[in-house]
Amino acid sequence: MPGKRIDVVVLNYNGRQYIEKCLESLLSQTADGIEILVLDNGSTDDSLNFTRKKFPGVKVEEIGRNLGFSRGHNLGISMTDGEFYSTLNTDVELEPDFYEKLREALLEDSDCGAVTGKLYQLNKYAREDKILYTTGHLLQRDYTTVNRGINEYDRGQYETRGEVFGVNGAAPLYRRKMLEDIRTGKKYLDSSLFMYGADLDVDWRMRTMGWKCAYCPEAVGYHHGGRDANFKVFKIRLQAYVQRYLILTKYLNAEDVIDNIYPLMRSEFLRLLFMVRHDKKVLATLPFCLLYYLPHGLIERRLIRMRRRIASDYIRKWAGLTKG
Repeated sequence: MPGKRIDVVVLNYNGRQYIEKCLESLLSQTADGIEILVLDNGSTDDSLNFTRKKFPGVKVEEIGRNLGFSRGHNLGISMTDGEFYSTLNTDVELEPDFYEKLREALLEDSDCGAVTGKLYQLNKYAREDKILYTTGHLLQRDYTTVNRGINEYDRGQYETRGEVFGVNGAAPLYRRKMLEDIRTGKKYLDSSLFMYGADLDVDWRMRTMGWKCAYCPEAVGYHHGGRDANFKVFKIRLQAYVQRYLILTKYLNAEDVIDNIYPLMRSEFLRLLFMVRHDKKVLATLPFCLLYYLPHGLIERRLIRMRRRIASDYIRKWAGLTKG
């Protein structure tokens, strides 16, 4: 399919446990024009050698060190040139028509910058349990972005195609034109977000630039991991808090805060209370991290606001703060 190629970049870091099933599901895709690149983020397990022996036809590139999710995929985007780009986690397995359905959804609407399918959880459940991981991102009243349907049993409540605020980074399909449009400098993903939150930041930038995001329930996948599997690690918990405030700094203005002051105050109070009770080390470290990230957030904010195409009330609509 000339000009409609899908570049799927599997960013691997010690993924020996999952990468075999992931790549097998990729090689079974019914869509034509799929190019697979395994970009190794400095793995120290046997996943790199295993991949080369088991899948000799799959292109593998070594980074040599762990750049994290954002910097790794910034490199992956720069190394590819297909019309569509997918960030695929090693712990995801896909039904054969996954990318065929996602590409169809993007081709139906030229204003759509990203699309997600329906992902089920496998870390605690079996496939037949039909426990959802994500059907796209929702924006809550406190400007927290969450996975729609997470931990719900699939009873057919998400069988309709439609718009969502954004897409989860485990197995989305992005339009390259959108990625080029939203980049700041040479960065497509915010490189300060090492592991978590980069997909949320892309959601916000897509929306501020006027791009749509779609949900396609016919595209089905299965996700083994999730943040809960690693959330006991101090640095990951800390980053989860930092990314929220970084996103708020980059995208909200005074009107957004004033219009939503009570949900925001309640959310931050509960967040603070949780840290006081369970995570005093994060509580003590967070202020210094925020001071460290603040200059970066303000620079990004200026670059984004210079190119913003939609009014703030459009974002507030997604948070349920305005009608229409």
